[in-house]
Amino acid sequence: MFLDISVENFRSIKEMQTLSFEATKSTHLEDIYVVKRGEYRILKAVSIRGANASGKSNVIKVFPLLQRLFLSPVSSKSDTIEFDNFALDKEWKKRDTIIETNFICGEKKYQYRIVLNNIFVREEELKCKPFGARTAHTVFTRTTDDKARVSAVKWGEKYTSANSRKLEVNLMPNMTVFGSYQRTNVDLPWLKDIIDWFDDGQMPIITPNTRGLVDYTTKSIYDHKVTKSQILYLLKAADMGVDDFVVKKETPNLPKKFVEMVLKDDDAPEELKQKIQEDPTTDDYKVKLYHTGSEGIVPMDFDEESNGTQRYYSLSSVLAQLLQGKKFVAIDELDCRLHPDLYQHFINTFLVNKHDSQMVFTTHYREILNDRSQFRDDAVYFTEKSDMGATELYSLADFDTSIIRNNTNVLNAYKAGSLGAIPRLGGKYIVETNDNENYGEKN
Repeated sequence: MFLDISVENFRSIKEMQTLSFEATKSTHLEDIYVVKRGEYRILKAVSIRGANASGKSNVIKVFPLLQRLFLSPVSSKSDTIEFDNFALDKEWKKRDTIIETNFICGEKKYQYRIVLNNIFVREEELKCKPFGARTAHTVFTRTTDDKARVSAVKWGEKYTSANSRKLEVNLMPNMTVFGSYQRTNVDLPWLKDIIDWFDDGQMPIITPNTRGLVDYTTKSIYDHKVTKSQILYLLKAADMGVDDFVVKKETPNLPKKFVEMVLKDDDAPEELKQKIQEDPTTDDYKVKLYHTGSEGIVPMDFDEESNGTQRYYSLSSVLAQLLQGKKFVAIDELDCRLHPDLYQHFINTFLVNKHDSQMVFTTHYREILNDRSQFRDDAVYFTEKSDMGATELYSLADFDTSIIRNNTNVLNAYKAGSLGAIPRLGGKYIVETNDNENYGEKN
């Protein structure tokens, strides 16, 4: 489980910003929101609110970046590390990006730090603190020479071995130590445990793109990550009027023009070209839902369903996986296309039924802040952009009693602008002029 994650110089984030899952000393909604692991009290769910373009999505995009650095190493020294740093300051574009995170894996807390740019990983460090231990010990520190672009790894006393030293042989400057493990035939159980958690325990980031999420849900059924009965139960509990559904997998041939275009493209990866030559087909999933009407059961194609039904079907596999295993998921715009009651039903179903999964999500739904029986202050975050266009991230728990008290109506305080993180809107009246440069401005 994640304890926190911090990032600097990433997309709209300039200076270091931290998203924490560690619970404060408050016992409010303790049984629902807080999980205890060793000496740590961890939040199961954290939400992020803020104006459009304030950086909510960018905060949670650091999770898939970190996962990719661990699980999908580059294949050659010339490959770039794909991510965007802060673009609104030319000096910061030249700086490295920093990611720091504390997480629980097994009965240990790990502290990981990486300093990188699009060309190479400059620094990397991992520390470990077993539950109950007084201090953490170093697992490894990695540095890369700027000019030679050669990396060196110094292993902690408990972790140095012939197998760990073999990782250095395959450690290219543009990959992490974890990425090197993916390309090295060695047995390091402690490292495998971390890799497995990032691989099996973390779901891909969920975006408002319903079509892609539909295929993800349907594929999850075919891959036995979830069962049809689980999805159907969640749809019925959500009052979607769905009595049954069927899924069908088809494998049509890729269009010939597309195949020819990829094979002739010098920039296309060789692995993709080889795969298309060996199997020029693609997976296509079809979903049909059944409803009860006055004349009996009526089948409907998925595209005929309402946007809300499509969205909740798509999210149902995410919820099912959170409930049945130890999972982490980041969801962008969880409330998209959902009725507020259904949105809250999704969150509450997760909170009251699961104790070892985690979820972070962005949302524009603010009315929940009207009811303190539905949230903890430390589980509510806000994003706001500075005058220089940089994202600032902060928690509701950061406000002192001069602004937020136990009896404060948080929704009213938020709507009044006392908490920030709301749009700075201009005037609603537009003055038409013949001068295009001054369009909309009053004289």
